[in-house]
Amino acid sequence: AKRAEAIEAVRELEEGRNGPLKVGGSSIPGAYLLPRYLARIQDQHPGLALQLQVGDTDTILRALRAGELELAIVGRRAVGRDLETTEVEKDRVLALAAPGCLRNHGFRIPRKKSAPLRITSEELTRLPLVLREQGSATRGLAIKRLADCGIQTSAFASLLEVPGNTVALQAAIAGLGLTFLSAFAVRESMALGELRNLEIPGFQSERPITLTRLKGRTLSPPAQELAGLLKNKGS
Repeated sequence: AKRAEAIEAVRELEEGRNGPLKVGGSSIPGAYLLPRYLARIQDQHPGLALQLQVGDTDTILRALRAGELELAIVGRRAVGRDLETTEVEKDRVLALAAPGCLRNHGFRIPRKKSAPLRITSEELTRLPLVLREQGSATRGLAIKRLADCGIQTSAFASLLEVPGNTVALQAAIAGLGLTFLSAFAVRESMALGELRNLEIPGFQSERPITLTRLKGRTLSPPAQELAGLLKNKGS
């Protein structure tokens, strides 16, 4: 019986059934996308150990390249000959500010909570700016898309850098300035009227959420299963 148990233990190890399944997510997919897919995997494999690492996109991609993760789900298309990426979801990065902050800077805001405030590039830079930390895909996209509209971060009244989505969200709600956040992270705050969406001419807000893996690396069965779920939107 002990020999049979030993053989089964080796087989489970070889098949990767007991993991741990090591997955990484950048801030948005790590908080809003991955948990529900990992729950599906856990339902299918009750004994499987799961490890979820969440950080900014650069940190997660470094961990993937270092072999610390099997899969990474991040908020941009990762570039590199060593990486294979597949878009699994679309996100929008929104320009947001609290009603009080907007009023303090001379803006009249629409009464309807869901109505966006149309704002010119010149008007936008009257606001203080709150940005995520270096390495954040949300930050990188916001800066790039602002530049596409002819707006540099140096043009804003002031700049406050904060670590992570939660701090950026709370800073914006508190009225510290304009920030850029994923639509996934701000649904509740927008519904409550704590933040208003600013519509900037020419600002492209869409971005891909991608499943990223190392080319040529054989995935464990649970990692293959998770990748399949993500690619098929869980169906």
